[in-house]
Amino acid sequence: MYKIILNLLIIFIIYNINYINANDSININNLKKIPILNEGRIKPLDTFAKKNFLKINKNYEYKNLDSIYWLSELIFIPNKAYEKEIFKINKNLIKILNLKKKNYFSFNELFEALNQKTKQINKLYKLNYYNLSKSQKKLLNLHKKILNYLNISQSLSMINYKFDLNKELIEKLNLKKKSKFCYLDILKKKEILLNNIKIISKKKLSNINELEKNILKILNELSLLSKEKKNNILKIIPPINNKILWYSPWEIINQNFDNNIKYLIYWKKLTKEYNNKNQKNWDIILNKLINLTYEKKSKNLFYKIYIEIIYNKINLLNLLTYIYILILTITLLKTKNVFYINILNHIKKYLYNINTIIYCFIILTRIYITEKPPVTTLYESLIFVGFIITILTYINKINKINIILGCIINILILYISNKYSNYVDNINITAAILNTNFWLTIHVISITIGYGSCIFTSFLSHYHLLEIYKNKNFQYNNTYKNILKILTFALFFSFIGTILGGVWAEQSWGRFWGWDPKENGALLINLWIILLIHGKISNLLNNTSFIIGVCFLNIIIIIAWFGVNFLNTGLHTYGFIKKLENNIIIFTIVDLIYIIILSYIIYKKYKKKFLT
Repeated sequence: MYKIILNLLIIFIIYNINYINANDSININNLKKIPILNEGRIKPLDTFAKKNFLKINKNYEYKNLDSIYWLSELIFIPNKAYEKEIFKINKNLIKILNLKKKNYFSFNELFEALNQKTKQINKLYKLNYYNLSKSQKKLLNLHKKILNYLNISQSLSMINYKFDLNKELIEKLNLKKKSKFCYLDILKKKEILLNNIKIISKKKLSNINELEKNILKILNELSLLSKEKKNNILKIIPPINNKILWYSPWEIINQNFDNNIKYLIYWKKLTKEYNNKNQKNWDIILNKLINLTYEKKSKNLFYKIYIEIIYNKINLLNLLTYIYILILTITLLKTKNVFYINILNHIKKYLYNINTIIYCFIILTRIYITEKPPVTTLYESLIFVGFIITILTYINKINKINIILGCIINILILYISNKYSNYVDNINITAAILNTNFWLTIHVISITIGYGSCIFTSFLSHYHLLEIYKNKNFQYNNTYKNILKILTFALFFSFIGTILGGVWAEQSWGRFWGWDPKENGALLINLWIILLIHGKISNLLNNTSFIIGVCFLNIIIIIAWFGVNFLNTGLHTYGFIKKLENNIIIFTIVDLIYIIILSYIIYKKYKKKFLT
């Protein structure tokens, strides 16, 4: 059975990796291997394409259009990409922009419509974003998307934009005879043009001949195109002279790095073969470009890029979700047949083991790529908490209840991570405030283990509170021991993590404790757990009251983990996630209703037995 499941997993991975866009006549998948410096880290062009396509369309394989194929068309044939209808906007924006009702719009349509609202949009940029209405925010966000789209499309405009030159001018500039010329072609003849300008500038306007007029016209077009020199989004050219800075094609032209013009020549050849749909030549040129790009870089970078491409493609977090749903379904199945029960139990254990292995692979992959502990962002802490809960299920014995709770918690965590991060390029640069590997490892990991332990024991208490409500003769012994054991484990890591955080704060900010919202949240977790444990030991809390108190730990964790970031104050605001406020409020209200109603019913039904 284990081998069957493992084979299915391998088939799933191979199927995903070998996906090729059938709508294109040439296979450009190897373009994904080109490294790019973006948002503070070097990543594959594949990740850059996915993340930027996701800004336009939530489904990054929309209509079988893989994001790398979208990006290649945008940078190689921008005019064609401008006509593609891939932007989806809501009904309010359609009305505001006076557009015809349809599902998707092209860049050209939206660019023209937004141009008519320029004054209105400029006013919105001057206002506080958080004070804008929903419609105004969406209009402003759409404008940013369109500008980003335009910037990407202009990354290779020195190659894509073509000039018409007459025979006389071609001879004057000593150019090879062809129908069209790009900025890069004419740039090579810069000295000839400058010499001619000196001669023309000394002449009267009436004495300028046709050839000289053509030279002025071309120079004017070159000047207009050179305004795109500020476009530095596509940093695909590696550092020069062992420096750490990567460059965009326009930066190379601006700074006259003659040694790196060879990169632009390869990109020019790629553009030509892409337009000609010549697979053989495309592969040869692309391989040369890839070899040149990695020539002065360590092999480690190539391996990182390749692993990240695989990581993007197989989408392990989605796979985790599906397996957890499958485990939960199998666990909830009811059958009296002993044979089937044994088979289902074996399948559950194998699937749970596979999920644990997948979690380990995800965490180790992210550590390898970032060279940081796996908790540098709020998103990563979600994954790590899911992993901790999976491990706790093993520690607390793999039984039906633990598996159900482990699956439910992981499905919720993976749902949150999917909803707010979309599984694409969540390997972000570490916030400067966290950029210390030693403290990041011992402080943040300790705190995160504490979070995971608290969440698991709180869900366990929720379940047992329901059992108390259903069963008058509920036995506390094992329940109390399990909850107390995990709660003590949670307190250990939360307390150690909080103290270590104070030491880190002393070194970084010059104070051990500053009553920062995040610090207060960590303190609240520790105080609540200590209150519960001491209350139980001193017999101030009976078993039922103790379990009810542990149930409230979920709300405290959510407030300390996410809630304090919405205050947008203090030194720990790097963990902010937009649009999460409403979900936290809903979760808190639902959880409070659950705890209060069950507690009240239990109090009324079993007052003498449990609360005396």
